[in-house]
Amino acid sequence: MDDLESWHAVARDPSPVEAAILAETVEQLMDRLDDRGRQILALSLQGCTPQEVSSQVGQSVRTVQRVLARVKKWLENPS
Repeated sequence: MDDLESWHAVARDPSPVEAAILAETVEQLMDRLDDRGRQILALSLQGCTPQEVSSQVGQSVRTVQRVLARVKKWLENPS
């Protein structure tokens, strides 16, 4: 599979099962975060950069990066 084919595989809409799994995963992540963390994650999932999130939530870029790193760690090592 070349790069273009792999991009199309990623660019497709999720199946209903994949969408349900994604929604459940996001809900579980949100449950683990405080209000600030939920806002940071929501803005990030909407495509905002850490700098944009920082300015919208009134936190430093470093705080935004720490929250997103924690979420990434949870996704890589669910427990």
